[in-house]
Amino acid sequence: MDAASKEVLVASNGNSTESQIEAQNSHDIQVSADHLQLQGENHQSEGACPLCFLSPCVGSASPGWLGGGQAAHAANSPIRRVIYGKYWKIICNLGGWTSPLYLAKKLTESNGVLHMREIMPDCVVRKVRSLYPNPTGTPYMGHKWE
Repeated sequence: MDAASKEVLVASNGNSTESQIEAQNSHDIQVSADHLQLQGENHQSEGACPLCFLSPCVGSASPGWLGGGQAAHAANSPIRRVIYGKYWKIICNLGGWTSPLYLAKKLTESNGVLHMREIMPDCVVRKVRSLYPNPTGTPYMGHKWE
């Protein structure tokens, strides 16, 4: 919430504390998530991927920069990170991060807390991890919320 919004809340509520502002913000996000889920059911386009909500699925293409993969190795983690960054840009350019279905999924998975980071779709994560896996017994980092 920006400073101007906080000032409006303080002016309208009298003496609002930071926790009251956060509670109101959290309530607004939950209401928005419920609204988006209801609307999102009507926005699913025919043939769209149920994981990235794009048609065709962003993970279905095999661009040259993706490479052919390699055997499980600890050095695959930085490779995956670069690839995820490229997919992030592709999804951004296709409008995937602003899709009502994606926004509802993000709010649901983050328990209604608004986070700056986007959640990489499972279709992309599975594809990249299958090409550049961790060694057996080494867990994947998972989504970094902050």
